[in-house]
Amino acid sequence: MNPWQDILKFAGLQADFEIIDIKQFRKLKKLEFYLNRTDDSGSCYQCGQRSSCIHSKDKIRLKDLSCFEYEVELIFDRYTLYCSKCRGYRVENFWLLRKGKGFTWRYEKHISRLCEETTNAAVGRLERLNDKTVYNIDFELLNLRLTHQPPPEDLGPDYSMDEIHWRTKKGKHPKFITNLVDLTHRKVVTNAPGRDQESARNCLLWLSKEQREEMKSIAVDLHDSYIAAVKQECKKALIVLDRFHVMKLFNESMNEFRKDQLKLATDSDEIQLLKGRNKWILLSRPENLSKTGKILLEELKGLNERVLEALLIKEQLVAFFDEQDSKEAKKQWIKFHELVVQADIKAFNSFLIRMQKWIPYLFNYFQSRISSGVIEAINHKIKTVRAMAYGYRNEFYYQLKILQRVGFLNSRFWDLPKIQGLYP
Repeated sequence: MNPWQDILKFAGLQADFEIIDIKQFRKLKKLEFYLNRTDDSGSCYQCGQRSSCIHSKDKIRLKDLSCFEYEVELIFDRYTLYCSKCRGYRVENFWLLRKGKGFTWRYEKHISRLCEETTNAAVGRLERLNDKTVYNIDFELLNLRLTHQPPPEDLGPDYSMDEIHWRTKKGKHPKFITNLVDLTHRKVVTNAPGRDQESARNCLLWLSKEQREEMKSIAVDLHDSYIAAVKQECKKALIVLDRFHVMKLFNESMNEFRKDQLKLATDSDEIQLLKGRNKWILLSRPENLSKTGKILLEELKGLNERVLEALLIKEQLVAFFDEQDSKEAKKQWIKFHELVVQADIKAFNSFLIRMQKWIPYLFNYFQSRISSGVIEAINHKIKTVRAMAYGYRNEFYYQLKILQRVGFLNSRFWDLPKIQGLYP
């Protein structure tokens, strides 16, 4: 009886191998398993046909999962077969590894799972691998997932779409990735390079025809090309101009107002309060300010009457979004419009002019109160991932990493098969 049979059983190799020898290297913390094949046949790598006509045998070494703090290597023969169907000599397709790789399939899966949680460099340090090797494994297995992983069936009916910056080369225009987020699961379902109408269409066309028809609403920012793509591919969807981007645009106008007032200020205290380092006083909601912030805000109000007008306008816009009924919201918008006209502040006039063409989508917010706040939170996670990796040079790999880290393209939603090449 083979005393090492239990080790083979533990490793899941008892059906195909028997152990010839085991070498232990204590200083290197390494184990080498010398294995003998029990089956004198194999499958053609090209067509999959079984053949027992062995032309030659090559010794290969495969790095396997570590065991008891020891690195494990498997050493055995790989066959070159004559395939009658292909009429030629072919290297066999063996379930334990991929062609041309020095790792077992399950070890590659292990590396891919680690890459779901940390950077390639960190995985390389943990597993004593080169960064490029980790990158190749992760990239290739993500491609396999993208090709074979079935899409989630319970997506929708509410979505959000926004872009995330990828990179900017010196002297060239910045490049972006458009992400489509399912608001039910709060995950990125797909993405596409660019931030134009074609990018948005590619994202929407990833959904099935039924999913596009069942889409109830989609939140977008102030982006004509996204709206045009939604109108073209998802005709029944309610396009929502969400609160987050409108308030972001208004805060940009508030900041322009602050800069204009700083240019006109003569009092030293007023100048100090209007400087850029104190812009948070005007951009934050009064109820969210600290005790010190509230004191500074009251001081600024006393020094500048126009600041008081600007804050009243901002409060009115907040009141507009806080309404639950669209009819009441329209009344609040009229009041907001009147306040802007009466104050005659240049920055707010520009905001109002820009908002005119978006009014129909703005009021859709009160029919479907979805927001791009979710996708903005996801964008923050993506930026963190990108910063940890010190950026990505390969655009497609960046897209895959987004789907891996904040989407469905990972082992939590679908695990790669135990046997290499055995996909559903």
